Amino acid sequence: MLANTLLNKKNLFLIVVLVLFAILCMVVQFHPYMTKSLELLRVGHVPSELLSYNKLGELFHSLGLVKVVPNQSDRYKQEYDAAESDELGPFQKRRQISGALLESGEKHQMMDAAMQHIATRKNRTAGVAISVVTEPGNIRGEQGVITNYQKRGRNWERLGYVAIEKGDHLVANSAVGIRLHGGESRDPSLKKHSYRLYFRKIYGNQWLDTSSFFNDADALRTLVVHVDIPENWPLNNVIANRIYSMIGVPTIEYSQAEFFLNGKNQGLYWLSQHLSEKYLKAKYGLSNIHYQRYRGQEKNPVYREDISMLESEAFIPLTYEKLGEIVDVEGMIDYFIAVTFSGNTDWNQGVGFKDADDPSSRWKWVAWDLDHSFIDWYVKRSRNPNRKVWQQDGLGLIFDTRLHKVRSKRQRLFRRLFVEDPTFQQRFVERYVNTLNHDLRVEKLVQLYEEYVKITADYNMEINPQLLAFFKNRHPHMRWELQQYFKLPKFQKLTISGDASQKISINGYMEKLPFVGHYPKGMKVTVETGIGEQQGGGKLVVDGTLHDKQKIVITIAKHTTVGLQNP
Repeated sequence: MLANTLLNKKNLFLIVVLVLFAILCMVVQFHPYMTKSLELLRVGHVPSELLSYNKLGELFHSLGLVKVVPNQSDRYKQEYDAAESDELGPFQKRRQISGALLESGEKHQMMDAAMQHIATRKNRTAGVAISVVTEPGNIRGEQGVITNYQKRGRNWERLGYVAIEKGDHLVANSAVGIRLHGGESRDPSLKKHSYRLYFRKIYGNQWLDTSSFFNDADALRTLVVHVDIPENWPLNNVIANRIYSMIGVPTIEYSQAEFFLNGKNQGLYWLSQHLSEKYLKAKYGLSNIHYQRYRGQEKNPVYREDISMLESEAFIPLTYEKLGEIVDVEGMIDYFIAVTFSGNTDWNQGVGFKDADDPSSRWKWVAWDLDHSFIDWYVKRSRNPNRKVWQQDGLGLIFDTRLHKVRSKRQRLFRRLFVEDPTFQQRFVERYVNTLNHDLRVEKLVQLYEEYVKITADYNMEINPQLLAFFKNRHPHMRWELQQYFKLPKFQKLTISGDASQKISINGYMEKLPFVGHYPKGMKVTVETGIGEQQGGGKLVVDGTLHDKQKIVITIAKHTTVGLQNP
């Protein structure tokens, strides 16, 4: 009886509170004396921490204190490429919103400022420009991302606004989350820093369409804005990334951009995808992957289990075929060729992944963080600190450590193939020689260098000229290293001449004439003409001897010349 009485009193109390609250709301909304108070409360931007799907947010909405400006930015619930709709309300269940909530008819001041800063850029007709505007305290304030440079994660994401243009095309203009990006480059004493921009539902736009500035077009949720380091070797990371890609190693893509931060022109920066599990799923169309990040410790349990299974069979020789059941061995070969050619002294980076829903899937690697390429970072500890830049360690980065002391699991498996599979050394050497002769021809690397010289000239920057010297002289040094490490005979030159309009297949690579390659004595080279659009092409003349075939296999014994006789 007493319990029922207390319960009834409690219910009565709640009813009274709700009625009084409703009366208060009506007074606040309709009483003429509250007009000035409402104007004081009215805001142009409401942080997502305040406005959510809770009752307080609904109250602000019902009082008309915030409204969604049509077409100001994509609403948070919209999927990429979905049609625009004004019916999407800002207070749906389990949703928040910040940047898209504006006073009706007004422009957002920071979003508009981001656009105005882009208008001051040097080149209005070409290239990418990106402007980020945020409260100054979000950068170097007490709770700023640079002030707290060691902090990571969602708690250290700050609200900002971005405008991105490619030429005269507006790519994006919306609210974003801002975080600091990088490792040592987070140092607050540095003048410039790298940032990550997060496109989320709570900011009004959860996708960024990158088709206008990335060849590998994707709808990204995270964009990285990179400062160019190191200062004395600009473009190391960017150019090394291109070279890895030329060899066949999966990498992220970089796009140049003129970067503004709170109105200050930061100069030349580089935009890229953020290499993450989410990005790889989207890129390769996978719903579930096993993901392994290499930063010293290898933590993924499936990766450990797969590699441990190989290592547990210590008395069974490891072969190319056996390793290939678990690992993309061809991709591994390409990866270590890229490492050794570029002289990357900090090569154990990047991520590995495989499709978790496909039992036959194999581990693949994606490269990143390549700024130790082309530079002898440890020259003070080298045996010959006065050696030329192109003479820095290549194959030694992988092979100098004794096998039983190798800590990296993938390096250890790779090294075991040379010991336990009698065919693997020849496979590796042939792939390396073909890479030098075709994928990384000196002419291609010089052209790559000149491409970036033009880019940097627009920003009054210069590329370290030693990089050009590296490209012109690295090939003979790597041929010398191949001889030393694998006891190869001396390299011989193969020259193929003919009409410059003709193309010819050399070991499966299509090349224009003339062509000059270098091969260790005894290596076989397959030369074929009359393929593709040039069917019925001429015959081959090898060292003066005419061959009545359009496809021949030459065993290189000396300097060999090949001519193409027109039909």
